[in-house]
Amino acid sequence: MNQGNIVAGSVLTVLAIVAIIAGLLFGVPVYSVWRAGKVGEAELRRAEQNKQIRIEEARAQMESAKMLASAEVERAKGVAEANQIIGASLKKTAQKSMCYIGHSVILLLRLSSFGIK
Repeated sequence: MNQGNIVAGSVLTVLAIVAIIAGLLFGVPVYSVWRAGKVGEAELRRAEQNKQIRIEEARAQMESAKMLASAEVERAKGVAEANQIIGASLKKTAQKSMCYIGHSVILLLRLSSFGIK
């Protein structure tokens, strides 16, 4: 029986080795396909995340451009208002100067009529 046990053990060992080899022959390609699929999924997720990042950056740039444009409009309104104030001030100053000059001319004309130069 000792010899029968050895034969049975040898047959089981050979069957085990054949089963392992068969499993590897079947399992390795299946694993490779599965792994390639997972790598593809990871790349797709990465591409989607990069796309979302670019979209958010574009939105931020658009918002920034709108705010800068709004600030420029407000600055232009302030400049226009300042120009109106300066223009009004210059007009008043010009009117006062014209009055002063007019009074000076009249005074000079009156003095010259008396022979005073």
